[in-house]
Amino acid sequence: MFRINHVSQIRTLQRPRHTRWSSHFKSLCSLMRLFGPSYVVFTDIPTKGSTSSQKGDAVFAVKHAMSFDFVIAFHMMKDIMGITDKLCQSLQQKSIDIMNALALVSTTKILLQKLRDEVVCFCKRSDTLVPDMNETYKYVIRTRSDNEIITTEHHY
Repeated sequence: MFRINHVSQIRTLQRPRHTRWSSHFKSLCSLMRLFGPSYVVFTDIPTKGSTSSQKGDAVFAVKHAMSFDFVIAFHMMKDIMGITDKLCQSLQQKSIDIMNALALVSTTKILLQKLRDEVVCFCKRSDTLVPDMNETYKYVIRTRSDNEIITTEHHY
């Protein structure tokens, strides 16, 4: 994507060009490592950008990247992809047997449940409403899948 050119050059953001989950996970990790330098670049674009479109995009990116919603979603995506990446890597090994595969799936389910429990605890501490996961999910906007009835748990 871009490179930070300093005397102590940091790294390059990984391009999300591959479709394998591990490459998406690595892209997220790369962006997380370079969040500070990326922020510096995005805050420079509004003053140094060549087009008003670039400047507007940079202002939009900075505004949303610094929001709590973005940061928590970003961290959760990284955690979830980290958990599932380990499972995917293990399941792709040629020598794995069915018992090990089942144990890995079970462990992954436990880790994901632990993550959900941590989110619920955080929400309760910060007085954020936690929806009933067994209720029917109500879309904020109308979608083509309005005919589908799904639970809140399946949505999240």
